[in-house]
Amino acid sequence: MKRAGIARDVLTFWLRNGLLQPMEAAAGRGKHLRFEWYEANIAAVMNQLRILGMKIESMLSIVGTFREAISWAESYGIQPSDLPALDTIFTLHKKRINRLYDDAGLVKMIEQFSDEKYAEARITDRIKKIYYKMPKDEFYQHRDPFMIITEQPEASDVRQAVYQYGKLTYFWRSGEGEKYIFAWGEAAEFRSMCEGSVSSIALDIPTILWRVWNNPEDGIGGLLAWMKAGDDEEAKPEVEV
Repeated sequence: MKRAGIARDVLTFWLRNGLLQPMEAAAGRGKHLRFEWYEANIAAVMNQLRILGMKIESMLSIVGTFREAISWAESYGIQPSDLPALDTIFTLHKKRINRLYDDAGLVKMIEQFSDEKYAEARITDRIKKIYYKMPKDEFYQHRDPFMIITEQPEASDVRQAVYQYGKLTYFWRSGEGEKYIFAWGEAAEFRSMCEGSVSSIALDIPTILWRVWNNPEDGIGGLLAWMKAGDDEEAKPEVEV
C-alpha cells in the first residue's frame, strides 16, 4: 500500500473491517501482505473519501460496487482494454432497440466494426461471444465502476495529472443511511442533483490514480510544458521517467 500512501494504522483498520482484500494471509511475524494491483487504486480513492470525512460503512458500500464490477469482468474474461470494443457493440445494440436499423442491419454494422482500422473499438470474435452471453443492463451496471477502478495511467499520460472539466466523480446519498451512489463524467453532477442529492463529494479520480502509479515529481516538466502548449494533441510532450 506504499503506492497509495496509506498510513499503517489506517491500513490495519481497513484490513480488520474488510475494506481491502489481500491475496493471501501473511504467515508469521514480519511477513508482508500481497494485494492485487487494483487494491492500490481502491485504497487511494478510499483514502481521499476518508480525509473528507466519509464513514467506513459508506466506504464499504462503494468498495462493494467496485468489487462487484471486478468480479463481473473476471467472470467474462474482460480486460480494461476490451471496454472500447464492448462499448461499441452495445451502442450498436442500443440503436437497434431504438429501431434505427433491423436485425440484419445490426449484424452488418457489427461486421463492419470487425475491421482492424477501428483499433481499440474493433469488435473481434471474442468480443462478439461476450456480447451474445451478456445482458445489456449488466454491461451498463458494471462498466463505469470497472473502468474507474482499473485505470493504471503512465507518467506520459500527463492529462491525467491536471484538472479537466467533466472528469470528476460525484458521490452522493439520496436519503439517510450509509449507501452512496456515484457517477463520473460530464453528466455526473447533473445526475447527482436529479437523484435526490443536496450535497455530494467530488473526486478527481484520474489524477488520484496518476499519483498512485507515478511519483508526482516525475515528469513535472512535462506537465508544465503540456499546460503551456494548450490542448494540441500533437504538441503534447512525452514525459521522461
